[in-house]
This record gives sequence, C-alpha cells and structure tokens, in this order.
Amino acid sequence: MEIKTTNAPSGIVKFSLVLFCIALLMAAIYIGQQIIVPLLLALLFAILLNPIVSFLNKRWNVPNVVAVLISCIILFAFVGGILLFQNPVGSTAAVRPQCKKGDLCAGHS
Repeated sequence: MEIKTTNAPSGIVKFSLVLFCIALLMAAIYIGQQIIVPLLLALLFAILLNPIVSFLNKRWNVPNVVAVLISCIILFAFVGGILLFQNPVGSTAAVRPQCKKGDLCAGHS
C-alpha cells in the first residue's frame, strides 16, 4: 500500500496568497488611477450609449459615425443640463466673497 502525498498548499498559505494578490491589485489600481478611471468611464458611456446608437442605426438608417456623434451630443446635453440645474449660474454670486473697502478687488475702487 502506497501513501500518496500532494504538494498542494495548506489553507493558511492559500489565504495569505489570495490576500497578497488582493493587496497587490489594490496597489496597482491606486497607482494607475489616472489611467484606469477614464477608461472605466469611457466603458460605462459606451455601454450606456450603445442602445441609442443601435436604435438610430436600425430604425432610421443613420450611419454609425453620425449615430455615435448624435448620442454623444445627447449625453453631453443631459449631463450639462443636470449640472446647470444643480448649480445655477446666478447662485455663484452668493458664494463669491464680497469685496470690502480697502481690499484689492477687481472692479472695486
């Protein structure tokens, strides 16, 4: 009768290896966030705009490039409208510090 031995790592070794890999992945994400965040946003926008592009292609026979441009314009208008109504232009005057007499402010004598 022969005893079979395996070189499989134990549970503690597997756990520490997984923990080390997670820490390494988190460090790589932290270091590369200047590149990763814009790529993930681009992926999100591509996924969100794909139904609009396919609708314009199939229903109205719009060329692909024009459909992408139209959907990007719709997205920018939507996001810009949300940002405009969230912080209207007139409300920035209340946030701006007021010039007092004796301060060096532009347009104040």
